[in-house]
This record gives sequence, C-alpha cells and structure tokens, in this order.
Amino acid sequence: MAITADQPQPSLSPVEQRLIEHIERGDLLDLCGGQPVDDAAMRSWDETLTISTGVIRDILRGRHVTDPDPHGLRLRGARIDGRLDLENITSAMSLELEDCFLELGVNARDADLKGLVLAGCRLSHPTEPPLDGTRLTATVVSMNGTVIHAHAAEGAVRLLGAHLGGLYCDGAQLVNDSGLALDAENLRVDQDVFLRDGFQARASGDSVVLDLIDTRIGGALVLSPDSLEHRTHALRIGALSTSWSVSVEVSRMDLPVSRIPGEGWRERVGQQRPAMFSRRRCPVVSTRSRTRNR
Repeated sequence: MAITADQPQPSLSPVEQRLIEHIERGDLLDLCGGQPVDDAAMRSWDETLTISTGVIRDILRGRHVTDPDPHGLRLRGARIDGRLDLENITSAMSLELEDCFLELGVNARDADLKGLVLAGCRLSHPTEPPLDGTRLTATVVSMNGTVIHAHAAEGAVRLLGAHLGGLYCDGAQLVNDSGLALDAENLRVDQDVFLRDGFQARASGDSVVLDLIDTRIGGALVLSPDSLEHRTHALRIGALSTSWSVSVEVSRMDLPVSRIPGEGWRERVGQQRPAMFSRRRCPVVSTRSRTRNR
C-alpha cells in the first residue's frame, strides 16, 4: 500500500517527519534556527539533526509526500546519513541543502533533477568523488560557499557529460589530494558558469586543476578564482603539454588574468562563435587526450 501524507510514518524519525511537513507547506526546515554554523559544529551534530539519505531519495521519487509544494525540499543545518544516492532519479522537485554535512557526498549520476543546490555544505568521501554528477541533467547546479574535500583520482566534482541550465560555484572550495578538482569535460551549460567571489581549487597527482575540455556554455564563463593550486607539480596548474587546440565555447568570457597564475594569457571573444584563449601554461583547460572510464 502506498504511503500517503495522512498516514502514520513509523519508519521516519521525528526530524524526518518535520521535513515532510515543511515540504508540504513549502517552508525551509532550518534545524539551526538561523544561527551560523561551521565545520566543528557540523561534526558534532547528533541523530536529532540527522536525515537519512534513503528518505531524501524516496521524497524525490514521490514517496512520503503526495502533494509537495513547488518550492521543493529545502533543508538547512542537517547531517545527511550515508552517501546521498540520486542516481537515475527523475524528479520535478528541486533539492536545496544549505549548511548541511554530507560526510559521504552525493551520487547524482544519470539523474534528471529540477535543481540541485548545495549552499555552504561540506562534502567528502574517502575514495569516490564527493559530488559525482556524471551525465546529470538539471536546471541549475549551485555550490556557492560549499567546501569539498576529495581523495579520488576521478575528481572532487565530476560533471562529465552533464547538461545544466546554469552552474554557480561562487566561494566554493574544491580540494583533491589524489586528482583534479573539477572534471567538466563535455559539459553543456545553457546559461552561465560562475567560478568567482572566493572560488578556490586545488589538485594533485597527474591531473590538472580544472578540466573544461569540450565544454559549451551558452551564457558567460566568469572565472575569477582566489587561487588555483597544484600540490604535486607547480607547472601542472594548467595543461600537461604546451601545445593545444581546444576551445571553450561561450558567448562571453570574463577572465581577470591578474588573478590567475600562468603565462602568455590573451583572450578574444567572438559573437555567437567559439571563444578562444591561448596560453603557454593554462590553469583552466586540460588538452591531454585520454581514455575515459564513463
């Protein structure tokens, strides 16, 4: 028998039942009462502030809430128990997590979502990409102010082959001690990509920091990072070779060269044609051809 909102929910904790009630009303469930939170506070949260990943997945699949408000699932100040599994989900409900602690990250491979917002969150995983959005389709993906710590060769954030309406990473910190920070090869973005206002990325190993090979952006690419770093090889901030033939296709590009390490930068932006930028050491685009595990 299908579970409806009017029936008792014996498998739900009190805080999960509160979440469902807030979704029905269209309200944000703020478990921190508007108070600021930091990493230490997140790691101290107990079961009274914990939401199961299975409950979130079920809600996005249309379970537990029969008539959700169009505002979707909005949650602040929660510990998410387990790796948030959104793989293969198709949902008309947006998911907005603010100042949440996702110790095992998010798997959104092949999902089709109205929106995925991770604002001010903390994501990590011991072996896998903390945010895996391979072939994800979403109206918007926002990681403003989110901190991601990775130990994965595949990347801290993986958006390989994704199709997004917009990508916003203002103030985000992507740190990976085993690979690249952002894998956005073959990414399609209909509107804008913002990597600015305190954006930081750090990579290690044989990978570049940001991989934007064959990325297509319908709006503006605004790349104004506070720092792009490579722990292993200082000269691998950008490409692994000094020759290149790759472009990022955008309608407008904002690259404040004074804030980006490297040499030989110059840009020219074409109207309704691929925007090209050339460099001797490029901190953005990897030009290396390689076999992918897709």
